[in-house]
Amino acid sequence: MNRLGRSGTPFFFAIDFEMRFPVIVPLSRMHGGFLLFNIQGRSNDYSRHHTVSANMSDNISLNPRFISRADYSRAFHLVQSEMKAGNSFLCNLTFPTLLEPDPTIRLRELYYRVHAPYRVYMNAERLPREFLQDPSAAAEEMPREFLLFSPETFVQTHHGRIYTYPMKGTSLVPEGESLDRAEKTLLEDEKERAEHITVVDLLRNDLGRVGRDIQVERFRYADAIPVNGGRLIQISSRISALLPGDWKRRLGDMTARLLPAGSVSGAPKRETCRIIAQAEGAPRGFYTGVCGIFDGYNLNSGVMIRYLERPGEKQPWGSSWNGDPGEPSAPLLFRSGGGITIYSNEADEYSELQAKVKLPLEKR
Repeated sequence: MNRLGRSGTPFFFAIDFEMRFPVIVPLSRMHGGFLLFNIQGRSNDYSRHHTVSANMSDNISLNPRFISRADYSRAFHLVQSEMKAGNSFLCNLTFPTLLEPDPTIRLRELYYRVHAPYRVYMNAERLPREFLQDPSAAAEEMPREFLLFSPETFVQTHHGRIYTYPMKGTSLVPEGESLDRAEKTLLEDEKERAEHITVVDLLRNDLGRVGRDIQVERFRYADAIPVNGGRLIQISSRISALLPGDWKRRLGDMTARLLPAGSVSGAPKRETCRIIAQAEGAPRGFYTGVCGIFDGYNLNSGVMIRYLERPGEKQPWGSSWNGDPGEPSAPLLFRSGGGITIYSNEADEYSELQAKVKLPLEKR
């Protein structure tokens, strides 16, 4: 990333949560169908009208098999016990959900149907090894393919400043219910407010690692995201910092100093990531990592939430599948979760994990 930034070479990148197998692809080498992206309108998915399946239903039943309440409870109480010991004051707890969709779906086709500011489809089995830093580890631990449809920005750069938009606080509003009332309830919730303040403070500190003149330009505003059966309200803030004049020459160093994303890890980061690994019991991989493009002048990147994958052979659920990853019968996981504080209610957090297992489909 430093080398491509210095030369002003446009590229796409995807960095997994554990930062073990980053993918970096110059846009001039983007061929072969292994990767599709749309980063807030900047895209390589030029063949949309040829690719969307005319047979894909507007109403897909995901038939999710969530983590059991007992297993979730064990992880939740482990996190809170660490908080009582003073080791963390915000921890993002996540788990995969096994789907049995009806009708069956293909992730590449679904890419063209989901609506989100950040969309990525990657077939890791077709990904040229030259774009991986550690091909052997990646071959064992990467999913066969994944689909991202994220509403959350990681960082953007404009006119010498870097911006981030932490998103913390979620509410599912069913069709026919008042958005205004749900938004007011979410904004007035003291637990959600405390959680959001913690993330804003964390990301102010993160931006201070790469820039100066830190500003919280907008605090706790709501966006409504269309999903099957209603809308998902998310609460965000906007924070910025002034970058040094040579930031493009150190683009990789700058990105590494900001990772993992604070809104999907916690605070303090190092200790909270230890807790996450213990509570979740398996690596997240690309889920809650970051992805984006550098266009030669500016960076635009998203946090990899709202994420579907067909797991690889070495991953949970993937070891029993030896067929084509594009086959609809291959195991399919939807990863989701939420922020935990000492004030969190277990039932509410378990419900939030479930509420996020939705597809924001564009109606035809």
